[in-house]
Amino acid sequence: MLDVDEVNILHNERAINENTCSYEASINAIVRDTGIVSEAKIKLPLSSDKKSYNPETKTWELINKHSGYQQILNYISSYQEYKDSAKRSSYTSYRQTEIQIEYYKLQKEELEDSIRTYVTKAINSYEKAIKSREASWKELQVKENQYNALVTKHKYKRASQLDVTKSLYEKEAAELAYYQSCYESVIWQDILDNCIYGATP
Repeated sequence: MLDVDEVNILHNERAINENTCSYEASINAIVRDTGIVSEAKIKLPLSSDKKSYNPETKTWELINKHSGYQQILNYISSYQEYKDSAKRSSYTSYRQTEIQIEYYKLQKEELEDSIRTYVTKAINSYEKAIKSREASWKELQVKENQYNALVTKHKYKRASQLDVTKSLYEKEAAELAYYQSCYESVIWQDILDNCIYGATP
């Protein structure tokens, strides 16, 4: 019959196996999305300097690269040109043209506001991911030191296998959290650098 410690060890080993699958899936996603070759060994910490983004400058970069926005500008320009000739033909035609111009101007403003809101969210998410990356790296170092200390203690019978197993689980969970924050910061940076409107990690 298994004692309490043995049952706990089995439970933790099962949890570790599940965590390992999640860990490997996250690593595969990072490799796929960042272009790291499969054979490459990931060295910690992952080096990536924090970038600074000006919200208004980045907003207009996205706006100017947005094909839909350029199309709206073309519509406004075309209707503005047609407006003069419409004025000479009939009042009804002139008013219809004015209404079309106002309609596209409203669309233009709505798109500008939407992109501005998105850029603000993207920058905030990027900065949050950077802070999370820094915090999770510190946490990972703590968990690694604790695990290494317990492994040494276990060699001299000063720590149980359960303690070591639990510490390993915590270390791998911390490593997964670190990789996840790195992944999010890389994706948000890519979104901002390449002016990709509407994307999320």
